[in-house]
Amino acid sequence: MALGRRGNVVIAATHPGFPPGGSAAATARPGAAQAVTLAPRPGAAPLSPLAAIAAELRETHPLDALDGGEPALRLRAVFSWSLRTVSAPAVRLLRLLALCPAADLGVPAAASLAGVTRPTTRHLLDELGRANLVTEPSPGRTSMDDLLRAYAAALTIGRERQEAPARLHDHYAHSAQAAALALSPHRFPILTTTPLAGVTPERFSGADEAVAWFQAEHHLLMSRTFVTWQSAWAVHDFLDRRGRWQEQSQLQRAALATTLVSGDRVGQAHTRRNLGWAHARLGRPELAHAHLAYALDLFEALMVSEDRHTRYVHAVQRFHHARSPWSGRVSSHGAEHGDRAPHPAHDDHGGRPSRRYRGGRVVPPHA
Repeated sequence: MALGRRGNVVIAATHPGFPPGGSAAATARPGAAQAVTLAPRPGAAPLSPLAAIAAELRETHPLDALDGGEPALRLRAVFSWSLRTVSAPAVRLLRLLALCPAADLGVPAAASLAGVTRPTTRHLLDELGRANLVTEPSPGRTSMDDLLRAYAAALTIGRERQEAPARLHDHYAHSAQAAALALSPHRFPILTTTPLAGVTPERFSGADEAVAWFQAEHHLLMSRTFVTWQSAWAVHDFLDRRGRWQEQSQLQRAALATTLVSGDRVGQAHTRRNLGWAHARLGRPELAHAHLAYALDLFEALMVSEDRHTRYVHAVQRFHHARSPWSGRVSSHGAEHGDRAPHPAHDDHGGRPSRRYRGGRVVPPHA
């Protein structure tokens, strides 16, 4: 069913509930216009018009570029009619979901985003699903159409644009730390603050649950929007144990850049330690030693706790593992199947490294 025309191109909205050849008026039904496609008009040369349409879509807001001209064929009108079929709390949740940078979101994260309980969130998501405003790409995950996302994001009001993303970031920061500690109980927590009001971080009963969560969420944790030194710290062991050392290196470099801009020396120390270990895994001993030694100098200057200090001392002391046979390689079975190199934090025994390992005052490495 046509929403409008641009040159020789018909702009059409499709929805699983629409019969083939349905009338344009059908787009006014609740939940309509969840996808938009372009098709050449019969008998017209498609190449030039399609290129023009693509250029127009890039240069203008998609809801404006696809405006059919008539009130019944405007995407904003179609979406507004759909929103009238759900409750005000459901509309609010939809607005806030549109602010999330991820393609999909789990129920716990959606609850923290909205600042409501998980049962309430599930009820509201079910309501939105029945109205065809959100979908469930996998069990427990919620997604929405890009055009509807653009429409809903424009409806956000007042402090929603700041408060909801802040709750979501806080949710992932605390959840990621909980997952990191469940995966590697020997690690020391880095977050000592309580979650923001309305945020309910996830909890994990063991390493298996933590791994499953990292597998579902690590793309968001590694995205430009979410990269912090704390998120890089949290995902470190997950990536390391799977042999994803190049990703590790890229993530830690991005996190280090944020700490250099902000002047956060604690973040720099943690991130240089993790970046040094990534270089060691990739068979780059000189860079590994430089980052690890500089991390040690930072921790000494910051006078960290003895237990944490000991851990970083040993990270430097053991930099020579970068030269061992496993460096830069994953076995034929893959790191996923247990072929892992030893981790310096897995067998700390105390003591200080010699000066040849500590390297004195090291010029901060940049790679």
